[in-house]
Amino acid sequence: MAGRTPLRSFLFMLLIAAMLTAGYLFSDLPAFPAGAAAALLIGLICLVIDSSRQKQGGLSQRTPAVRSLLPPAVTAVLLLFPPLTLESDASWKYPMHKAIIGIYHNVQPSALFPDFSEDIVSDYHLSYLPGIMQGTGHFSVRFVTDPERLDSYCERFLGYMDAACLLSELSGGDTLQINDTAAYTVRYDKAFFADCPGAGVMICEAGTDPNHPHSTALIFDRGSGKLELSRLG
Repeated sequence: MAGRTPLRSFLFMLLIAAMLTAGYLFSDLPAFPAGAAAALLIGLICLVIDSSRQKQGGLSQRTPAVRSLLPPAVTAVLLLFPPLTLESDASWKYPMHKAIIGIYHNVQPSALFPDFSEDIVSDYHLSYLPGIMQGTGHFSVRFVTDPERLDSYCERFLGYMDAACLLSELSGGDTLQINDTAAYTVRYDKAFFADCPGAGVMICEAGTDPNHPHSTALIFDRGSGKLELSRLG
């Protein structure tokens, strides 16, 4: 039984790696595969070292338990910091992603984002870029829905709207000039709306500080049913 101790220790590290990998499948956070990689690396190194020590009769029974704490510790430390980016095409993960983004407080959540789970027809994509140092964070979801459903989104944003325009009217692709000194900034998936010249933009909760822009926007195209809910800052 004692001769199998190094192998049991390695299998336990494999189990830890599998659990951390499962965490990544549900969250898409890179901290989990980093922890899983650490578990595999530590497991392989320790398998070689423990096998050699066992032959010499110097294997400690407590050592594997101590080592098994290292991969979760690596994961926990990395989770203290927001991911550099988060992209997902899985709409069922949205509640988890929304909770994660809320924890880091990089992007202010907007109550204007409705429950859209029943409205998705295709092309769902979530994008999250945290605000780091002086950079402005961005969070958005876009998808194709039935064109008839667009009216409910427009009605929701209408009461909070600061400005509205056609997507083609944004100068530089993301800026709506209000006057000579002020402008609203919107972030959106330009490639997604590349074939929608008549797409509209409704801008809410917007600020004009060029150093710290912020806005909540609905970008939509009635012809294709494409829409994006975007939060900047």
